[in-house]
Amino acid sequence: MISFELAWNSFWRENSNSDSRLILTTQFLLIFFLLTLTLTSASVQHYLHDNLQNLLGSDMVISRYQPLSKTDKHWLEHQARKVSETQLFDITLTHGQRWERVQLKVVDNRYPVQGQLEIGLTPTAQHHSVEHGPKAGELWVGPRLFTKLGLELGQSVTVGKREFTVNRVLFHEPDRILEGHSAVALRAMVNRESLQGMPLNAGKKRYRYLVDAHPSQQQQISSWFLDKIPHGQIITKANSRHPLSNLWKRVENFIGLSSIILFFMAAIAIDLAGRRQLSRQQRKLALYMSMGMEMKQGASIAIGQWFLGFLLSLAAGIVFAYAASYSSLLLLQTQFPDIRPDWYWVELTRVILLVFILLFGFQLPGLIKLKKTSIVSLLQAHNESADVLARTSWNFACLAVLTVFYSDNGTLTAMTLGAMLCALIIMMLTTWLLLICGEKLTRYWSGLLPFTFFIMRKRLLSKSTQVIGFGFCCTLLLFTLMLMKDIGVTLEANRRVNDGNLVIARAEPDQLSAIHHWSKESGSRIRQIRPYTSAQLLKVNGYPLLKFSPGPSESMLNLRKPIRLSWSDQLPDNNRVVSGRWWPPESENWKQISVESEVASDLGLKLGDKLSFMVGGKIFDFSMIATHAFKPGKGSVTFWFQVPQVAVDHLQPEVAFMGSMELPEDAWGKLSSLWRHHPTLILVPLKALTDRFDQTLALFTKLVLGFNVMIVALALVVVAASVKGFEEEERKKNGLILSMGLDKFDCLKLNIYEWIITASIAAAGAIGGNWAAGVLIYQSQFSLVYRPDPMWIASVTLATIVVVSGVGLFYYYARLQSSISDLLAE
Repeated sequence: MISFELAWNSFWRENSNSDSRLILTTQFLLIFFLLTLTLTSASVQHYLHDNLQNLLGSDMVISRYQPLSKTDKHWLEHQARKVSETQLFDITLTHGQRWERVQLKVVDNRYPVQGQLEIGLTPTAQHHSVEHGPKAGELWVGPRLFTKLGLELGQSVTVGKREFTVNRVLFHEPDRILEGHSAVALRAMVNRESLQGMPLNAGKKRYRYLVDAHPSQQQQISSWFLDKIPHGQIITKANSRHPLSNLWKRVENFIGLSSIILFFMAAIAIDLAGRRQLSRQQRKLALYMSMGMEMKQGASIAIGQWFLGFLLSLAAGIVFAYAASYSSLLLLQTQFPDIRPDWYWVELTRVILLVFILLFGFQLPGLIKLKKTSIVSLLQAHNESADVLARTSWNFACLAVLTVFYSDNGTLTAMTLGAMLCALIIMMLTTWLLLICGEKLTRYWSGLLPFTFFIMRKRLLSKSTQVIGFGFCCTLLLFTLMLMKDIGVTLEANRRVNDGNLVIARAEPDQLSAIHHWSKESGSRIRQIRPYTSAQLLKVNGYPLLKFSPGPSESMLNLRKPIRLSWSDQLPDNNRVVSGRWWPPESENWKQISVESEVASDLGLKLGDKLSFMVGGKIFDFSMIATHAFKPGKGSVTFWFQVPQVAVDHLQPEVAFMGSMELPEDAWGKLSSLWRHHPTLILVPLKALTDRFDQTLALFTKLVLGFNVMIVALALVVVAASVKGFEEEERKKNGLILSMGLDKFDCLKLNIYEWIITASIAAAGAIGGNWAAGVLIYQSQFSLVYRPDPMWIASVTLATIVVVSGVGLFYYYARLQSSISDLLAE
């Protein structure tokens, strides 16, 4: 009890000291950041889990882009209690002069398998549950589609040349798990009997089989699916994770790896602020020991004092983290409707334990040094250099724990740590070379600049710690600002490279003829057209795609669906060859393929790899002989995979076309006549694409700005800690300068030189680390090519130097002014 009382009193007395407040602030910021990340991620993961349980609509779902054969479907129906087949494809519905792109679900009479549909008479009316879908000739539409088309109950909507009566508003479907996870897609539902005899050949039509089965039957069906049914996906309530779960876990891990830099900055701040606090604790412990206290009891007082500070930081961190998580989830509601934060104590406990271990690890060198305290040791000089090196090495070991915790991708981890190491090496080499060489070269000069090099050279290790702290702050801040700028520029470029204001995403040959005829009537102009066929990538070098790929990626998510395979003898004007060679015109070797360079890099493909595609139900093998990339200025239509023209004779594919058009203002109202006869024609107004880009950029910008606020807050703590950590030495230095006959303005100039040198070295390290991060991470994680903007980087670097120097000089005026009498008094 005596030890606890002493620890409690010592804790509250230490809180009046700025060093202790800096340590508490640093701990609070780290706890706040990781708990915010944990609460947000846990809310998303639990939302996805509940989404899987509540919106799967059956015990298991088999999803494919080709229908099951009659034999396979008969076997499935024999094994399960109930099977319902649904089809989903995109289609354009028209009503008068209005039109909307819709996700149409075609259901049979067994739908739904589990759960109930919720329908109503108007978008605002109270809805009720039903156990069956629409009847033949009926069309149920979502409330937003009902409003956008200006519908009323009982009115007709045209699908192709057939009229459907809208008699219900569809509010809820129990099987929405694989149909997107936002409220963006407009929805409609129709009975399969209603479409019999209609030639609706929609691209990327999805076939889904909802299965109601006992656990033993589910196991048999899963084994049968893995053995007999390739190129599909099976999801069960009991054993599956949500399709987006791994993707969001990867996002969390990427941010977690980025937080290594934050923790290293925090370790530096704690180390710098803790120097004076440790000195006071040593004197206090020596005093206790002189009065008969044992070392064991003194060490327990120090540990108890730190633990009380950790609890205070933890309490504040939890409260603020919940508020920040709530704000983040409000932004994510565009992707996950009705997501709400909650207290996920399992995840919180795990991360709190991790933070406790890391923060206690940062304190451990000081506690070990404190344990060796004696009255004699306080009178003896000690090797500060050895202490700095030992503490730095230990801090790196602690950060390795965080790396292991958040690492799920060895390549990403190596890239992140490689960029950090590059920045660290540049800062250390620049600091040592500049200070050592600068001091030697200016040794025989006169003036304040040589004296500045001399003073900084004598405090080389302490200055190195200060530079590293500033440098990592600048590196992370510069990288996030650059990433936000570059992604914004990329999205803006994507908006502008689409020549024309209407994208032809898919048109069949007869639809293309109708487009040509309609364009002449409406005064529109077709800018470009390219042919393609739908193909499914199955294997790479004989291995199934999922087993060959090194891990989850944006390319992998898209390649699990059918892609567009195009053909051309000549290299398209808007492409350039990145590696390999393009096939010569009229080449007889049709089993050649060129792959988009970013896709090849994302999947780890190399020249000579064998790619197996399914086209029209048949499997064809191609040898990768080249990679290509998009070249702006000659049209926006390009393809990931391209083969020679002669391949068409062997593939015999179902040909579709992609391109772009330029519509005059008065032609937009006439589009409904085109869609009325060709509802599966996919035309996308450029405005729809730009709106989607704007929403994505706005969400990304808000999240990155929040992360930058965290970086700036921690950077200010590092600056304050670096000044406080060396306050006593700075006071003595200024007093000595005044005793030599110089004035306070000379002291100010000396500090200006010192802070400019410190900030310049930190900025150089930040530029180097930023360059390494861009080269390593841009391509692999964001499918972007790193093209640094020298003027932008120079301006941000100059601003960094000015800000860091300004903050340092502010602290000089506020805290470090001294006099000869003050020096003598000390």
